Amino acid sequence: MNTTEGHGKGYVPGMGHDWLLPLYDPLHRLLGMASVHQPLVDQAGIRPGHRVLELGCGTGNLALLAKRLHPGAEVAGLDPGPEGARPCGPAPFEKGIEWWVRN
Repeated sequence: MNTTEGHGKGYVPGMGHDWLLPLYDPLHRLLGMASVHQPLVDQAGIRPGHRVLELGCGTGNLALLAKRLHPGAEVAGLDPGPEGARPCGPAPFEKGIEWWVRN
């Protein structure tokens, strides 16, 4: 069985279904997922002038943290579907992050 069946897309949406996406950020905060993102950004060894691309960025939590901790780096996020990017609103643009979403 193909994991993308039933979605009508070439990828599995965040949380498995588009209708669950509005719950992603509240659950992210409730479950303390930010504590997982901090070590990831630290391990990346980001320095001023580095270019960082987060693939499958969804609402941009990891990209936002990378930009906040390393303002001298260029940070971009890429997500295959607009549904995942909707909850982030204008925040990534305001923080100087390039944001690409496939239509």
